[in-house]
Amino acid sequence: MTKVLVLSVQDDPHVDFLMPHLLKRNAEVVGYSPVNMIEDRPIAFTAGQAGCGTAIYCDDGNWHELEGFTSIWYRRPRLIEELTLPHSKTVREFVEREVDHMTRGAFGAYPGFWVNSPYAGYLAHFKPYQLKVAQGLGMRIPETIVTTDPDRARMFYSAWGGDVVYKSFRNPVFELEDGFRVTYTNRIPSDTADELLQSVRNCPSMLQEHVAKSHELRVTVVGDQVFTARIESQRHEKAALDWRRHQVAKDVPVVEDDIPDTLKAQLRAMLDALNLVFGAFDFIVDPSGDHVFLEINPHGQWAWVEMRTHQPIANALADLLTRPAAAARFAA
Repeated sequence: MTKVLVLSVQDDPHVDFLMPHLLKRNAEVVGYSPVNMIEDRPIAFTAGQAGCGTAIYCDDGNWHELEGFTSIWYRRPRLIEELTLPHSKTVREFVEREVDHMTRGAFGAYPGFWVNSPYAGYLAHFKPYQLKVAQGLGMRIPETIVTTDPDRARMFYSAWGGDVVYKSFRNPVFELEDGFRVTYTNRIPSDTADELLQSVRNCPSMLQEHVAKSHELRVTVVGDQVFTARIESQRHEKAALDWRRHQVAKDVPVVEDDIPDTLKAQLRAMLDALNLVFGAFDFIVDPSGDHVFLEINPHGQWAWVEMRTHQPIANALADLLTRPAAAARFAA
């Protein structure tokens, strides 16, 4: 019997979408979704002359040998969401580093099939690396600078006549004293440009040319299958620059679409180059019809795409996780 391990957070809707498709294929599905893996979901790695192995205490209340799973779906677990014991900041940081070291090493011993490997996913998350790979495969990318040098930032800004946007690299949500803030893609206004460009010395910053849009695409690639969603972001002022500001509104239509075969081949080649089997790609389609690569998320969300377009993404993912022949081909 196929045995699939699901690594995720608790109450992840993506798991709810995928589970019926896995069960329909008679797969044994085991979840690992810790709030605090130290206290509620321990791991044990053993090594000796007779061999090495990893055992994990899963959501079903049982220990499972990692090597016994056919495949692992790495959905984005948080291994320590909260520490219940009183820890100082220094001790907490030490514990978190030790947890990271242990889990990366223990899960790294797994010899089977990942969707996606957290190690490949870690490298693939870096935006400069993504842009380099995409450009090397012939995709059009925005003109970009990533820097901490104010002079170079000003030169870039001037070269594009001030029509430049700022983007963060990772999760744009952060906490301040007065609450949470979200950093979306933003244009750099001319009246504060000098001050903002000077501030790049305080934090690495990514600046890109502002690319005119007809619409945007989320392209979800699962193995060989490609699912394209067209996001009519230009139909609402709040979504025009960054559709995440207004992504769930009914007045921003999301519909099934398609992309040229040459671009599909480039996306599959990019997954191969990044050692991935799944990717959520974001594109701009400019007024002339050109496709402009923005980024790939190796563990990106797809349930909202299936909900809005009814494309069978969960079915494709279940196929990938439960078909050993296909898994062997992608793992090779």
